[in-house]
Amino acid sequence: MRTLCLALLLLLPISEPGSAATPCRVDGANSSIRFTAWQIFGLPLSGRFKTFEAKLFLDGERPERSTAVAAVDTRSVDTGNPESDDFIKSEPMLDSANHPTAVLASSVFDPGDGGAMVVKGELTLKSVRRPLTIPFRYSLTEAADGSRRVSADGEFELQRKEFNVGTGVWSNSFLFHDRIAIAVHLEMICG
Repeated sequence: MRTLCLALLLLLPISEPGSAATPCRVDGANSSIRFTAWQIFGLPLSGRFKTFEAKLFLDGERPERSTAVAAVDTRSVDTGNPESDDFIKSEPMLDSANHPTAVLASSVFDPGDGGAMVVKGELTLKSVRRPLTIPFRYSLTEAADGSRRVSADGEFELQRKEFNVGTGVWSNSFLFHDRIAIAVHLEMICG
């Protein structure tokens, strides 16, 4: 699936990067996408997606001109419990058999002060496309070989019903809460 995600990224259009844009790749071994959903009686269900890819062009001179696209393999969900994994991948939830990839594409980066950045884009999940805003904190370091390393952390909430996650009996907010918390940690090597 890693190859499928990478092939999809190469085909997806993103805005033409500026002349100062530097291509960055995600260090998958040191990056993560985690989630927490709440079940009946507020019981948390936490996990991660093991397989994802991202393509980023970072414009150090004009960060607002940076662009990114990321693809997540929805079949790579890992809660530490195979039954929970199968449930999340099932048709009423992520329907991973028919929708194996979720994609976030962004060409709006609003820089803030002191390492803050708001990334605005569109998330496509289960063939539903909706706008998404993710606030990030990031730091940039220079390596001895001249490459740059970006470390970024972002958190946001996803309203599952907007993406048809949890259909049929699972659309009941008592059984499965509407919001899902997502935490993203990215280590990127640029240059």
